[in-house]
Amino acid sequence: MKIRFTENTKIRQRHDDPQAPVLGIAYQNTILDVNENLLEGFDIEGNNHWWQDKNGWYYWSGKTEVLQFDKDDALPPVVAKPIALPVPDDQESIPDGETRSRSREVPPRAIIDAPPRAIIPETPPRATTPLVIQPSVVEIKPTSELVEVEITGSREKEPPRSREVPPRAIIEVPPPVLETLPLPIVQAGDWALNSRRIPEQWWQEKQLTGRGIKIAILSTGIDTSHPDLAPALSGQFAFSDNDTLEDSHGLGSEAALIALGRGQMAIGVAPQATLLCGKIGPTPGDMTPENLIAALKWAIDNQADVIAMLADFRDLMPEQTQMLEQLISQANAQNIVLLAPSGNSFERKPEVRYPASLNGVLCIGAHNLMNQRCFFSAASKSLDVLAPGEGIRIGQHEGMPLWNQRDTCIATAYAAGIVALVRQSDPTLTTEQIRNILRESATAPNPLTKGTDTEYGYGILNPEALLSLM
Repeated sequence: MKIRFTENTKIRQRHDDPQAPVLGIAYQNTILDVNENLLEGFDIEGNNHWWQDKNGWYYWSGKTEVLQFDKDDALPPVVAKPIALPVPDDQESIPDGETRSRSREVPPRAIIDAPPRAIIPETPPRATTPLVIQPSVVEIKPTSELVEVEITGSREKEPPRSREVPPRAIIEVPPPVLETLPLPIVQAGDWALNSRRIPEQWWQEKQLTGRGIKIAILSTGIDTSHPDLAPALSGQFAFSDNDTLEDSHGLGSEAALIALGRGQMAIGVAPQATLLCGKIGPTPGDMTPENLIAALKWAIDNQADVIAMLADFRDLMPEQTQMLEQLISQANAQNIVLLAPSGNSFERKPEVRYPASLNGVLCIGAHNLMNQRCFFSAASKSLDVLAPGEGIRIGQHEGMPLWNQRDTCIATAYAAGIVALVRQSDPTLTTEQIRNILRESATAPNPLTKGTDTEYGYGILNPEALLSLM
């Protein structure tokens, strides 16, 4: 028997326990096959009747209607990708029931001499403009069936063209326990996600959440106890034998949350990507080019797909420049996208910061909620795009602030999350192609200076326009 949801309704794991986890949202106008017999469960607004589908999921009947179809008019089933989607904040008023989203098959990620990886989904429209879905039958698999595939193959490596990078302490970490992504709520204050329609357009409609993509964050470490980071961590690097991954400064933790936070306290742009964390200094001022070089080599060797190098050095020695250029060339040859911040500065004149100014690296500046360049974002002739860099909600785990630090490193982490979604969507894109579509889709304040503007580069990173080019 088929039912149609007249309003957005929560999908429940149990119908007899109001405290049971919510699995997701069944959106208005979605049509679903359910068992014919209603079940009695907990009461909502004087109605205790619940539907159950063949997956064992439950839906409150109060916002549904029974449909009757003739055989000739029956609609073909649409199979959705098996994944628990982030639940947006806009749906807090949703009656206790639930929905699904339609999915599109995404080609598997091709890595040199390595088997393909698994792929994923996206999120919904806002309550003020409900998503209208033409009648179609949606079949969803339970989250318990999700399997994360980890690639064990290795990429081809270019022969070394310079002296070996001095060994650094590498902390081996067992593979993360396979788990279901916690169901996050995108808060109203998460403007960097909501204003760019990432939940509904990327996570839900295109079913791109970063699964199967490795993002390396090279910064001050992370809070390894954070519930949104610990499940994502798959490898870690420390700059000395005596150091741990723990983040006493906070920048690395915030950057990782914004790129790929799992959603219990903070939700990232690519909430199902996995994390490679490289600690290259206890504070930004303690980072050294040698530590960055060692961490970059480690991230490449560990098959990262996207690497955010959250350091900005004003000067490099010739040998340091040479080693970084060789590693950047190797990363691009292995189809790894590299990003770095333009730097923090109050100077009006353009500045040169490394590694962002090196060829083959996306140089990222920061903008605010009003789509204006942040006052602290350094101008640069190498600037590619601006990404959200302030006023982003990151939760308050054990003393962490509710909002992010003002830093172009934060904008770089956000852009790294977007690149992870792009990489998942089309594994055949080269690093140069990805850089070009980010530049082309960016919104320039003045089209005549697009690409030459030292304060805006090619413009504001525009995920909606970017999606239309893919």
